[in-house]
Amino acid sequence: MQSAEAASGPVRRRAGVRRYTQLGAPNVLIQLLPDSSLPDLFGRPQPVGKVYLSLDEPAEFINAVRKKVFVTVG
Repeated sequence: MQSAEAASGPVRRRAGVRRYTQLGAPNVLIQLLPDSSLPDLFGRPQPVGKVYLSLDEPAEFINAVRKKVFVTVG
């Protein structure tokens, strides 16, 4: 994972982008590392660079991800 940040506005379908939304608009963007892939419906790996989520509490999710994944060493 490269970053997790707030997102706004509509997200169009395009290669390399996954959208996981129910009734709301996407409000979280997760940027993946270059050359990342996720399985498609048939289990075949597909290149993915961005994942958009629609969450009830996006700020809390983003903060939790940043604390868990982006640990500062020092």
